[in-house]
Amino acid sequence: MSAFLRKNAPDEQIIRTPPVLCIEILSREDRIDRYEDRVNDYFEMGVSACWIIDSRGCRGWLATPGRFDEVEDGVLRFGEFEMPVAAVVE
Repeated sequence: MSAFLRKNAPDEQIIRTPPVLCIEILSREDRIDRYEDRVNDYFEMGVSACWIIDSRGCRGWLATPGRFDEVEDGVLRFGEFEMPVAAVVE
């Protein structure tokens, strides 16, 4: 898991302050349906959104509480953050 932390987030060895955005990249053994529990844990912690990236299929999803949407134009977006899925694949 990677994450974007808030500007004034405390320097914590173990993250207790929820990040703004978490990023998960599927491994070869992973399937997208296995990530539902993981992202729900993030949301319970207070994370607002999670990007999930399948680098093998060059696909990406934006997960927010109650929603799980595949990006259609190949660009993951949330608030001020934006990243083409292809940037992870290359």
